[in-house]
Amino acid sequence: MNLKDWLLTKKISQSALAKQLGMSRSHVNLVINGRIKPGRRFVDVIVAYTDGDVTTKDFGMQDYKANKIFIARPKTDIIVL
Repeated sequence: MNLKDWLLTKKISQSALAKQLGMSRSHVNLVINGRIKPGRRFVDVIVAYTDGDVTTKDFGMQDYKANKIFIARPKTDIIVL
């Protein structure tokens, strides 16, 4: 699944994703629209953030073992019972 489709499925805006990951919205937008190729660090962060729903292959990269990256999830992922 590509990042654009993942964001639509999860109902997350590009701005919200950029803010959560500490990136600029314009950089995220350029990558999503294919205007620039993402670096390995960007791809590693996205793969980790999406729990592997978006893969390195979705960015046109060979599959490689991603570096371990820990991402703080937004508060919307917390369910209070």
